[in-house]
Amino acid sequence: MVRYIRQTAALAVILLFVCFPAHSFSPEAPVATPAEISVSVNGKHLEYAYPKTTPAGRVIVNYMSICNAFNASFDWDPHEYKLTYRKGRGNVSMFLDAPSAILNDNLIATDQAMIQSDGSLYVPLRFLAESFGALVEWEGKTNTVNITTAPVVFFGDSLTEAFELQYFFATSPVSFINLGFNGITTAGALEKLDRVIASHPSEIYIMLGTNDIWGGIEDDVIMSNYSGILDVLGYGCPFAAITIQSILPMSSERMSFNRNVSLEKINRLNSLLLAEAEMRRYEYADIGEKLSDPFTGALKPDYTTDGIHLSRTAYMKWSELLKTLTDAGFPASGGGFW
Repeated sequence: MVRYIRQTAALAVILLFVCFPAHSFSPEAPVATPAEISVSVNGKHLEYAYPKTTPAGRVIVNYMSICNAFNASFDWDPHEYKLTYRKGRGNVSMFLDAPSAILNDNLIATDQAMIQSDGSLYVPLRFLAESFGALVEWEGKTNTVNITTAPVVFFGDSLTEAFELQYFFATSPVSFINLGFNGITTAGALEKLDRVIASHPSEIYIMLGTNDIWGGIEDDVIMSNYSGILDVLGYGCPFAAITIQSILPMSSERMSFNRNVSLEKINRLNSLLLAEAEMRRYEYADIGEKLSDPFTGALKPDYTTDGIHLSRTAYMKWSELLKTLTDAGFPASGGGFW
């Protein structure tokens, strides 16, 4: 499971010399003296980047800073001198001194190779940032590379649609896209996936299933649709960190009104969703647990406006839970979007 890689500069140097013996490198490539270049990700200074410019004017950074900027993990192959970054289902590999890369199994040419400098690996910033879907801009007045990570997408039904993301995450430098659709089922969500893919998200938070349960859809149909949704998003958004959010309970009165609805069915489906998340190595956020009555398991009265839809207090609780999980190592863009 991908977690934040927050290493100190000293640890990064130790790791480099343990994993990459000095004799395995080619002679150091010439690098221009840095002219006080800085790198900013979503308005925050990127630590341990140690940016430099090459004679060709390309900005390169210490390999570890890419992990911090985009919440990626990495592997080093000492036999092929190959560095591979991984996030979600996506991966990008670079070879020492080779002006090419392998992006999701496709060999492509690059205008700057990965090189050795000051006893560490330095990688091309623009190429890698754009590979992760980020926007890269150069601010000449301050010699700053400004990187804006791809948006965070919330995908679901009317419960998501009513989530005022810009309000509850107002202090976040990351952009949010709300793709909630009133009345949508898991079958209907399969027809909306092009909207999600077209947004090129860095993260996707999914909450679906309430309308399926209300309509009496069988568990195996719901899970088949959900699996199809995850298959398509995994292929179409390979670098997106995907989080499955639990199906929320309803009030006791609402559940008694419709014989298709029961806590047993909701809990059963949530157990299946948790297993699906674990199998795919995705995150699972049990939002329903935080909004339900600990004795009855039903949605708390203070958290609903009609027994199904959520109050502003509930959305505040939802957003706080995601923040807590992010602080504990949950996926987030650019070192945390809170």
